[in-house]
Amino acid sequence: MEKNRVVLLHYSAFPVVGGVEKVMAHHRRLLEADGHAVSIVAGRGDPSAQVILPELDSANPEIRSVQTELTRGRIPDSFAVLQRRIRDALTPHLDRAEVLILHNVIHMHLNLPLTAALHEWADRNSGVRIISWCHDISRFVRPSSGEKVREGFPWELLRKRHPRAVYVAVSNARRDTLAEIFRDPADSIRVVPNGVDPETLLGLSMAGRRLANLLDWSTADVILFLPVRLTRAKHIEFALRLTAALRDCGVAPRMVVSGPPDPHAAGIRAYVDQLKRLRKDLGLETAAHFLFEEVRAAPGGEAVDDGLMGELYRLCDIVLMPSLREGFGMPVLEAGLAGRPVFATRMPAFETIDPGLIHVIGGKESPLEVARRILIWMETDGGYRLRRTIRRNLIWESVYRNSIRSLVSSPQTQEGPA
Repeated sequence: MEKNRVVLLHYSAFPVVGGVEKVMAHHRRLLEADGHAVSIVAGRGDPSAQVILPELDSANPEIRSVQTELTRGRIPDSFAVLQRRIRDALTPHLDRAEVLILHNVIHMHLNLPLTAALHEWADRNSGVRIISWCHDISRFVRPSSGEKVREGFPWELLRKRHPRAVYVAVSNARRDTLAEIFRDPADSIRVVPNGVDPETLLGLSMAGRRLANLLDWSTADVILFLPVRLTRAKHIEFALRLTAALRDCGVAPRMVVSGPPDPHAAGIRAYVDQLKRLRKDLGLETAAHFLFEEVRAAPGGEAVDDGLMGELYRLCDIVLMPSLREGFGMPVLEAGLAGRPVFATRMPAFETIDPGLIHVIGGKESPLEVARRILIWMETDGGYRLRRTIRRNLIWESVYRNSIRSLVSSPQTQEGPA
Protein backbone atom coordinates (compact mmCIF):
# COMPACT_ATOMS: atom_id res chain seq x y z
CA MET A 1 0.00 0.00 0.00
CA GLU A 2 1.42 3.36 -1.06
CA LYS A 3 2.04 5.80 1.77
CA ASN A 4 3.48 9.31 1.30
CA ARG A 5 4.86 10.91 -1.84
CA VAL A 6 8.40 11.81 -0.78
CA VAL A 7 10.86 14.03 -2.65
CA LEU A 8 14.58 13.99 -1.77
CA LEU A 9 16.56 17.02 -2.96
CA HIS A 10 20.30 17.65 -3.21
CA TYR A 11 22.83 19.26 -5.54
CA SER A 12 23.64 15.90 -7.15
CA ALA A 13 22.63 12.25 -7.01
CA PHE A 14 23.64 8.77 -8.15
CA PRO A 15 25.93 7.94 -9.93
CA VAL A 16 27.82 11.00 -8.64
CA VAL A 17 30.20 9.75 -5.95
CA GLY A 18 29.78 11.35 -2.55
CA GLY A 19 28.73 10.70 1.01
CA VAL A 20 25.43 12.60 0.83
CA GLU A 21 24.60 11.00 -2.52
CA LYS A 22 25.14 7.54 -1.01
CA VAL A 23 23.01 8.35 2.06
CA MET A 24 20.24 9.68 -0.16
CA ALA A 25 20.26 6.49 -2.23
CA HIS A 26 19.85 4.42 0.94
CA HIS A 27 17.03 6.68 2.15
CA ARG A 28 15.26 6.18 -1.16
CA ARG A 29 15.67 2.39 -1.01
CA LEU A 30 14.37 2.16 2.55
CA LEU A 31 11.44 4.51 1.98
CA GLU A 32 10.36 2.66 -1.16
CA ALA A 33 10.62 -0.69 0.62
CA ASP A 34 8.29 0.74 3.28
CA GLY A 35 5.67 1.66 0.68
CA HIS A 36 6.40 5.34 0.05
CA ALA A 37 6.50 6.75 -3.49
CA VAL A 38 9.93 8.39 -3.70
CA SER A 39 11.57 10.63 -6.26
CA ILE A 40 14.90 12.42 -6.22
CA VAL A 41 15.34 15.93 -7.59
CA ALA A 42 18.96 16.94 -8.20
CA GLY A 43 21.14 19.09 -10.41
CA ARG A 44 23.35 16.28 -11.66
CA GLY A 45 22.97 12.51 -11.90
CA ASP A 46 21.28 9.80 -13.92
CA PRO A 47 18.21 11.35 -15.63
CA SER A 48 16.62 7.91 -15.99
CA ALA A 49 16.59 7.47 -12.21
CA GLN A 50 15.72 10.96 -10.95
CA VAL A 51 14.55 14.43 -11.98
CA ILE A 52 17.53 16.48 -13.15
CA LEU A 53 17.34 20.27 -13.00
CA PRO A 54 20.79 21.64 -13.98
CA GLU A 55 20.31 24.89 -12.03
CA LEU A 56 20.45 22.88 -8.78
CA ASP A 57 23.97 21.66 -9.50
CA SER A 58 26.58 23.40 -7.34
CA ALA A 59 29.04 22.89 -10.22
CA ASN A 60 26.77 24.63 -12.76
CA PRO A 61 28.84 27.44 -14.40
CA GLU A 62 26.11 30.05 -13.79
CA ILE A 63 25.87 29.08 -10.13
CA ARG A 64 29.65 29.13 -9.72
CA SER A 65 29.82 32.59 -11.24
CA VAL A 66 27.21 33.87 -8.78
CA GLN A 67 28.98 32.17 -5.86
CA THR A 68 32.27 33.81 -6.81
CA GLU A 69 30.65 37.26 -6.72
CA LEU A 70 28.96 36.53 -3.42
CA THR A 71 32.22 35.54 -1.77
CA ARG A 72 33.66 38.85 -2.95
CA GLY A 73 30.85 40.65 -1.12
CA ARG A 74 28.69 41.50 -4.13
CA ILE A 75 25.21 40.27 -5.07
CA PRO A 76 25.13 40.05 -8.88
CA ASP A 77 21.95 40.89 -10.84
CA SER A 78 21.88 37.29 -12.02
CA PHE A 79 21.16 36.09 -8.45
CA ALA A 80 17.49 37.11 -8.52
CA VAL A 81 17.10 35.77 -12.06
CA LEU A 82 18.50 32.37 -11.05
CA GLN A 83 16.42 32.30 -7.86
CA ARG A 84 13.20 32.77 -9.89
CA ARG A 85 14.29 30.22 -12.47
CA ILE A 86 15.04 27.62 -9.82
CA ARG A 87 11.80 28.34 -7.96
CA ASP A 88 9.76 27.95 -11.13
CA ALA A 89 11.57 24.76 -12.11
CA LEU A 90 11.15 23.23 -8.65
CA THR A 91 7.54 24.21 -7.97
CA PRO A 92 5.74 21.54 -10.06
CA HIS A 93 7.86 18.79 -8.48
CA LEU A 94 7.65 20.04 -4.90
CA ASP A 95 3.96 20.89 -4.96
CA ARG A 96 3.13 17.24 -5.70
CA ALA A 97 5.08 16.03 -2.67
CA GLU A 98 3.67 15.27 0.76
CA VAL A 99 7.12 15.13 2.36
CA LEU A 100 10.16 17.07 1.14
CA ILE A 101 13.58 16.05 2.49
CA LEU A 102 16.30 18.61 1.81
CA HIS A 103 19.84 17.26 2.07
CA ASN A 104 22.28 20.05 3.00
CA VAL A 105 20.90 22.60 0.53
CA ILE A 106 19.75 25.14 3.14
CA HIS A 107 22.79 24.63 5.39
CA MET A 108 25.56 25.00 2.79
CA HIS A 109 26.60 27.97 0.66
CA LEU A 110 27.26 25.97 -2.52
CA ASN A 111 24.13 27.19 -4.34
CA LEU A 112 22.63 30.17 -2.56
CA PRO A 113 20.08 30.97 -5.31
CA LEU A 114 18.69 27.46 -4.64
CA THR A 115 18.67 28.12 -0.88
CA ALA A 116 16.77 31.38 -1.44
CA ALA A 117 14.32 29.70 -3.85
CA LEU A 118 13.55 26.97 -1.32
CA HIS A 119 12.88 29.47 1.46
CA GLU A 120 10.62 31.45 -0.88
CA TRP A 121 8.74 28.30 -1.91
CA ALA A 122 8.38 27.12 1.71
CA ASP A 123 7.01 30.53 2.77
CA ARG A 124 4.21 30.16 0.20
CA ASN A 125 3.44 26.45 0.55
CA SER A 126 1.99 25.12 3.79
CA GLY A 127 0.80 21.71 2.57
CA VAL A 128 4.12 19.88 2.33
CA ARG A 129 6.02 18.51 5.33
CA ILE A 130 9.62 19.73 5.17
CA ILE A 131 12.58 17.91 6.70
CA SER A 132 16.01 19.53 6.46
CA TRP A 133 18.81 16.95 6.79
CA CYS A 134 22.05 18.51 7.95
CA HIS A 135 25.23 16.63 7.00
CA ASP A 136 27.46 19.73 6.81
CA ILE A 137 27.23 23.43 7.71
CA SER A 138 28.72 26.29 5.72
CA ARG A 139 32.04 27.50 7.05
CA PHE A 140 30.89 31.07 6.34
CA VAL A 141 28.33 31.00 9.20
CA ARG A 142 30.38 28.96 11.70
CA PRO A 143 32.45 31.26 13.94
CA SER A 144 34.76 28.37 14.81
CA SER A 145 35.66 27.67 11.16
CA GLY A 146 38.34 30.34 10.95
CA GLU A 147 36.60 31.99 7.97
CA LYS A 148 35.15 35.49 8.08
CA VAL A 149 31.48 35.17 9.06
CA ARG A 150 29.28 36.57 6.28
CA GLU A 151 26.31 38.79 7.15
CA GLY A 152 23.26 40.00 5.25
CA PHE A 153 21.34 38.46 2.38
CA PRO A 154 21.67 35.70 1.15
CA TRP A 155 24.07 34.45 3.86
CA GLU A 156 21.51 35.09 6.58
CA LEU A 157 19.36 32.32 5.05
CA LEU A 158 21.95 29.80 6.27
CA ARG A 159 21.26 31.00 9.83
CA LYS A 160 17.48 31.14 9.42
CA ARG A 161 15.41 28.37 10.95
CA HIS A 162 12.32 27.98 8.80
CA PRO A 163 9.30 27.72 11.11
CA ARG A 164 7.72 24.82 9.18
CA ALA A 165 10.80 22.62 8.83
CA VAL A 166 11.86 19.72 11.03
CA TYR A 167 15.64 19.81 11.38
CA VAL A 168 17.73 16.63 11.49
CA ALA A 169 21.48 16.38 12.06
CA VAL A 170 23.64 13.32 11.43
CA SER A 171 25.56 13.63 14.71
CA ASN A 172 25.46 15.37 18.07
CA ALA A 173 28.33 17.59 16.94
CA ARG A 174 26.40 18.77 13.87
CA ARG A 175 23.27 19.24 16.01
CA ASP A 176 25.14 21.38 18.54
CA THR A 177 26.69 23.58 15.85
CA LEU A 178 23.36 24.04 14.09
CA ALA A 179 21.61 24.85 17.37
CA GLU A 180 24.32 27.42 18.15
CA ILE A 181 23.82 29.06 14.75
CA PHE A 182 20.03 29.09 15.22
CA ARG A 183 20.44 30.18 18.87
CA ASP A 184 18.02 27.43 19.79
CA PRO A 185 18.18 24.58 22.33
CA ALA A 186 20.07 21.54 21.01
CA ASP A 187 17.16 19.24 21.81
CA SER A 188 15.00 21.09 19.27
CA ILE A 189 17.01 19.34 16.53
CA ARG A 190 16.76 15.59 16.00
CA VAL A 191 19.81 13.38 15.54
CA VAL A 192 19.59 10.52 13.03
CA PRO A 193 22.97 8.86 12.34
CA ASN A 194 24.08 7.46 9.04
CA GLY A 195 23.97 3.71 8.69
CA VAL A 196 26.16 0.89 7.42
CA ASP A 197 25.17 -1.28 4.46
CA PRO A 198 25.80 -4.85 5.65
CA GLU A 199 24.93 -6.43 2.32
CA THR A 200 27.80 -4.68 0.56
CA LEU A 201 30.23 -4.78 3.48
CA LEU A 202 29.68 -8.49 4.19
CA GLY A 203 29.34 -9.46 0.53
CA LEU A 204 25.87 -10.96 0.91
CA SER A 205 24.25 -12.66 -2.06
CA MET A 206 20.48 -12.84 -2.54
CA ALA A 207 20.51 -16.13 -0.62
CA GLY A 208 22.65 -14.54 2.11
CA ARG A 209 20.18 -11.68 2.46
CA ARG A 210 17.37 -14.19 2.86
CA LEU A 211 19.37 -15.95 5.57
CA ALA A 212 19.93 -12.67 7.40
CA ASN A 213 16.19 -12.02 7.27
CA LEU A 214 15.47 -15.57 8.42
CA LEU A 215 17.71 -15.08 11.45
CA ASP A 216 16.23 -11.62 12.08
CA TRP A 217 19.93 -10.77 12.17
CA SER A 218 19.67 -7.11 13.10
CA THR A 219 17.76 -7.81 16.34
CA ALA A 220 19.77 -10.84 17.51
CA ASP A 221 22.01 -10.60 20.56
CA VAL A 222 24.19 -13.58 19.64
CA ILE A 223 24.21 -15.89 16.60
CA LEU A 224 25.52 -19.43 17.03
CA PHE A 225 26.61 -21.17 13.84
CA LEU A 226 27.04 -24.95 13.56
CA PRO A 227 28.73 -25.65 10.18
CA VAL A 228 27.91 -29.36 10.34
CA ARG A 229 25.49 -32.00 9.06
CA LEU A 230 22.67 -33.26 11.21
CA THR A 231 23.99 -36.46 12.79
CA ARG A 232 24.02 -37.80 16.34
CA ALA A 233 27.80 -37.34 16.46
CA LYS A 234 27.39 -33.55 16.18
CA HIS A 235 25.32 -33.44 19.40
CA ILE A 236 22.81 -30.91 18.02
CA GLU A 237 20.51 -31.42 21.00
CA PHE A 238 23.23 -29.90 23.22
CA ALA A 239 23.24 -26.81 20.97
CA LEU A 240 19.44 -26.53 21.22
CA ARG A 241 19.54 -26.70 25.01
CA LEU A 242 22.38 -24.18 25.06
CA THR A 243 20.32 -21.80 22.92
CA ALA A 244 17.37 -22.17 25.30
CA ALA A 245 19.66 -21.53 28.28
CA LEU A 246 20.90 -18.29 26.68
CA ARG A 247 17.33 -17.19 26.08
CA ASP A 248 16.41 -17.98 29.67
CA CYS A 249 19.35 -15.83 30.78
CA GLY A 250 17.72 -12.83 29.10
CA VAL A 251 19.43 -12.55 25.72
CA ALA A 252 18.01 -13.01 22.22
CA PRO A 253 19.98 -15.90 20.65
CA ARG A 254 19.81 -17.42 17.19
CA MET A 255 21.15 -20.86 16.25
CA VAL A 256 21.67 -22.10 12.71
CA VAL A 257 22.86 -25.49 11.42
CA SER A 258 24.04 -25.30 7.82
CA GLY A 259 24.17 -28.98 6.81
CA PRO A 260 21.41 -31.42 5.82
CA PRO A 261 20.73 -34.75 7.55
CA ASP A 262 23.52 -37.22 6.77
CA PRO A 263 21.92 -39.69 4.33
CA HIS A 264 24.41 -42.40 5.36
CA ALA A 265 23.73 -42.20 9.10
CA ALA A 266 21.61 -44.97 10.59
CA GLY A 267 18.30 -43.84 12.06
CA ILE A 268 18.75 -40.31 10.74
CA ARG A 269 15.04 -39.66 10.19
CA ALA A 270 14.27 -40.53 13.79
CA TYR A 271 17.08 -38.26 14.98
CA VAL A 272 15.87 -35.30 12.89
CA ASP A 273 12.33 -35.82 14.20
CA GLN A 274 13.75 -35.92 17.72
CA LEU A 275 15.55 -32.60 17.14
CA LYS A 276 12.40 -30.97 15.76
CA ARG A 277 10.37 -32.12 18.76
CA LEU A 278 13.05 -30.82 21.13
CA ARG A 279 13.12 -27.48 19.31
CA LYS A 280 9.35 -27.20 19.72
CA ASP A 281 9.38 -28.30 23.36
CA LEU A 282 12.05 -25.67 24.13
CA GLY A 283 10.08 -22.95 22.34
CA LEU A 284 12.85 -22.29 19.80
CA GLU A 285 10.87 -22.49 16.55
CA THR A 286 11.86 -18.93 15.58
CA ALA A 287 15.34 -19.01 17.16
CA ALA A 288 16.85 -22.32 15.98
CA HIS A 289 17.11 -23.05 12.26
CA PHE A 290 18.05 -26.12 10.26
CA LEU A 291 18.92 -24.72 6.85
CA PHE A 292 18.01 -27.86 4.94
CA GLU A 293 14.37 -27.00 5.74
CA GLU A 294 14.77 -23.45 4.44
CA VAL A 295 16.65 -24.47 1.28
CA ARG A 296 13.76 -26.66 0.18
CA ALA A 297 11.36 -23.74 0.62
CA ALA A 298 13.58 -21.04 -0.91
CA PRO A 299 13.01 -19.73 -4.46
CA GLY A 300 15.28 -21.79 -6.68
CA GLY A 301 16.13 -24.07 -3.76
CA GLU A 302 19.69 -22.75 -3.38
CA ALA A 303 22.16 -25.23 -1.96
CA VAL A 304 24.32 -24.13 0.97
CA ASP A 305 27.46 -23.96 -1.15
CA ASP A 306 30.93 -22.69 -0.22
CA GLY A 307 29.98 -19.09 -1.00
CA LEU A 308 26.96 -19.17 1.26
CA MET A 309 29.00 -20.89 3.97
CA GLY A 310 31.39 -17.94 3.88
CA GLU A 311 28.46 -15.58 4.32
CA LEU A 312 27.28 -17.56 7.35
CA TYR A 313 30.71 -17.25 8.96
CA ARG A 314 30.51 -13.48 8.42
CA LEU A 315 26.97 -13.23 9.80
CA CYS A 316 27.52 -15.29 12.94
CA ASP A 317 29.08 -14.34 16.27
CA ILE A 318 30.22 -17.77 17.50
CA VAL A 319 31.06 -21.04 15.76
CA LEU A 320 29.68 -23.79 17.97
CA MET A 321 30.79 -27.44 17.75
CA PRO A 322 29.63 -29.54 20.72
CA SER A 323 30.49 -32.73 18.78
CA LEU A 324 30.79 -36.10 20.47
CA ARG A 325 33.43 -37.09 17.91
CA GLU A 326 35.16 -35.55 14.88
CA GLY A 327 37.56 -36.95 12.30
CA PHE A 328 39.32 -33.57 12.18
CA GLY A 329 37.10 -30.50 12.71
CA MET A 330 37.82 -28.22 9.75
CA PRO A 331 35.27 -25.54 10.87
CA VAL A 332 37.62 -24.68 13.73
CA LEU A 333 40.22 -23.48 11.22
CA GLU A 334 37.63 -21.78 9.02
CA ALA A 335 36.22 -19.91 12.01
CA GLY A 336 39.70 -18.75 12.98
CA LEU A 337 40.36 -17.38 9.51
CA ALA A 338 36.96 -15.65 9.53
CA GLY A 339 37.79 -14.08 12.89
CA ARG A 340 35.04 -15.81 14.85
CA PRO A 341 35.50 -17.39 18.29
CA VAL A 342 35.00 -21.15 18.62
CA PHE A 343 33.22 -22.95 21.43
CA ALA A 344 33.95 -26.63 20.80
CA THR A 345 34.64 -29.97 22.41
CA ARG A 346 38.17 -31.35 21.98
CA MET A 347 38.89 -32.63 18.47
CA PRO A 348 41.87 -33.49 16.25
CA ALA A 349 41.98 -29.99 14.71
CA PHE A 350 43.38 -28.77 18.04
CA GLU A 351 46.62 -30.59 17.18
CA THR A 352 47.32 -27.98 14.47
CA ILE A 353 46.68 -24.91 16.66
CA ASP A 354 47.06 -23.83 20.25
CA PRO A 355 43.96 -25.17 22.05
CA GLY A 356 44.25 -22.18 24.35
CA LEU A 357 42.79 -20.17 21.46
CA ILE A 358 39.55 -22.17 21.64
CA HIS A 359 36.77 -21.99 24.23
CA VAL A 360 36.89 -25.70 25.01
CA ILE A 361 33.62 -27.36 26.07
CA GLY A 362 34.38 -29.89 28.77
CA GLY A 363 32.92 -33.38 28.53
CA LYS A 364 30.89 -32.92 31.71
CA GLU A 365 29.81 -29.31 31.14
CA SER A 366 26.07 -28.70 30.93
CA PRO A 367 24.44 -26.41 28.34
CA LEU A 368 23.73 -23.91 31.11
CA GLU A 369 27.38 -23.83 32.18
CA VAL A 370 28.50 -23.19 28.61
CA ALA A 371 25.78 -20.53 28.24
CA ARG A 372 27.18 -18.73 31.27
CA ARG A 373 30.66 -18.74 29.71
CA ILE A 374 29.22 -17.32 26.51
CA LEU A 375 27.53 -14.57 28.51
CA ILE A 376 30.89 -13.63 30.05
CA TRP A 377 32.42 -13.54 26.55
CA MET A 378 29.55 -11.33 25.34
CA GLU A 379 30.16 -8.90 28.18
CA THR A 380 33.94 -8.68 27.72
CA ASP A 381 34.74 -9.05 24.01
CA GLY A 382 35.02 -5.55 22.53
CA GLY A 383 34.84 -6.65 18.91
CA TYR A 384 31.63 -8.56 19.47
CA ARG A 385 30.06 -5.71 21.46
CA LEU A 386 30.87 -3.23 18.70
CA ARG A 387 29.44 -5.57 16.05
CA ARG A 388 26.24 -6.15 18.02
CA THR A 389 25.77 -2.41 18.64
CA ILE A 390 26.12 -1.64 14.94
CA ARG A 391 23.92 -4.57 13.92
CA ARG A 392 21.12 -3.54 16.27
CA ASN A 393 21.31 0.24 15.87
CA LEU A 394 23.50 1.38 12.97
CA ILE A 395 22.86 -0.74 9.90
CA TRP A 396 20.54 1.10 7.57
CA GLU A 397 17.51 -1.07 8.28
CA SER A 398 17.92 -0.43 12.02
CA VAL A 399 18.36 3.32 11.52
CA TYR A 400 15.20 3.37 9.41
CA ARG A 401 13.22 1.28 11.90
CA ASN A 402 14.43 3.29 14.92
CA SER A 403 14.32 6.84 13.54
CA ILE A 404 13.43 7.54 9.92
CA ARG A 405 10.09 5.71 9.65
CA SER A 406 8.38 7.75 12.35
CA LEU A 407 10.00 10.96 11.14
CA VAL A 408 8.55 10.57 7.64
CA SER A 409 5.23 9.02 8.62
CA SER A 410 4.28 11.19 11.62
CA PRO A 411 2.15 14.31 11.17
CA GLN A 412 3.91 17.62 10.63
CA THR A 413 4.96 19.10 13.96
CA GLN A 414 6.72 22.28 14.97
CA GLU A 415 10.17 21.15 16.18
CA GLY A 416 11.67 24.50 17.08
CA PRO A 417 11.19 26.46 20.28
CA ALA A 418 7.88 28.26 20.73
